Amino acid sequence: NRTGRPERSLIMLYLNYYNLLSKFKISFPRLDHLNDFEALIHQKFPEVISQDNINSLKTKIPFDIDKSDTNNHGKPGVGKGRFNADLPFDPLHYRNSFLSIVMCAFPHTENACHLHSSTFNPIYCGHPYIGFGPLNHLANLKKLGFRTFNKWWDEGYDNFTHHLDRLEHIIKLIEKLSPMEDTALKMLSNSVKAGEKWAVELFFKYMYG
Repeated sequence: NRTGRPERSLIMLYLNYYNLLSKFKISFPRLDHLNDFEALIHQKFPEVISQDNINSLKTKIPFDIDKSDTNNHGKPGVGKGRFNADLPFDPLHYRNSFLSIVMCAFPHTENACHLHSSTFNPIYCGHPYIGFGPLNHLANLKKLGFRTFNKWWDEGYDNFTHHLDRLEHIIKLIEKLSPMEDTALKMLSNSVKAGEKWAVELFFKYMYG
């Protein structure tokens, strides 16, 4: 899902400010919702959302992950010259990366847990993920029978009542995991993905009975 949201723009600005863009495979067509940053974001991330950093990121956009992005620019809609936020990614990108950073739907909305393609695409592809979602969205996945990844990293953010506390914790996880050397990351990746096989089976059980 490529829908523009303030939190996605903030994450991209963060990655740009700390020179981490090269660590990620990115689909990001445009930088928008800059006027939708709430006051607390201005307090917590002043350097990240500075005009200098915004201008720097703008020079690098768009980030096209494959042909599905290259031919997917324009006003929202379906067809040539239109932007379809729901086009699926090539599964190759999941095989060639360690985990997905997922910006789930409605992370700010109380008593909401809308689990959709952003969450289930990586699960379907057997890909670990860290998700910025509504309060207790990981707990709701567990109620459905899925396991998550607290064995490998701290998922305590799922219990933080304020959405920006959850987002800040996820950013700290990105800080922790991004500098890992290739050998250590591969060992961790093999360990995590070995525990992911059950998730794909459970996904098919829910989808197809």
